[in-house]
Amino acid sequence: MKCKKIKSNLLLYIDNELSDKSMKEIDLHLKQCEQCNKEFNKLSAVYKHLGNKTMIPENPFFYTRLRQKMENKLLKSHSVKKQLLAVLQPVTYVFLLGVGIYIGILIGSGGMNNNNISTSESQNPEYMQEYSSSLYLDEMKLETIESSFIAEDNENNEDTENK
Repeated sequence: MKCKKIKSNLLLYIDNELSDKSMKEIDLHLKQCEQCNKEFNKLSAVYKHLGNKTMIPENPFFYTRLRQKMENKLLKSHSVKKQLLAVLQPVTYVFLLGVGIYIGILIGSGGMNNNNISTSESQNPEYMQEYSSSLYLDEMKLETIESSFIAEDNENNEDTENK
């Protein structure tokens, strides 16, 4: 046998748990190989210091008790507070989403109804002029961006024709 295989079987050899043939092969190898013999002597010394093997008695209900303790911890972790949070959190998100959509619709439609302008004010041209000037940026009035581009194109065309 090779030394590697002998060393892996040394514990079984010490406990006399090998077949007679394997025991004789290891015994013969230990007499011939000094390195394996040293390893065997070290393991034997450790066994002598440990004394008799004392087996820890097996508790038949150990697994059942362990499983029950694990289930109890799992149940405690799912307290009422966590269950309530699990229900209220999505409800809160849906409510806030609804409020956000409602506010977005209000902003997109130009705010609340602007019908609170009196009829006398709506017929006043000065009021209409002031009101319309506040609605447009850069004093563009009722002019669209397309008409600005067309005007620029016309100016550029005139400049190229004049040259």
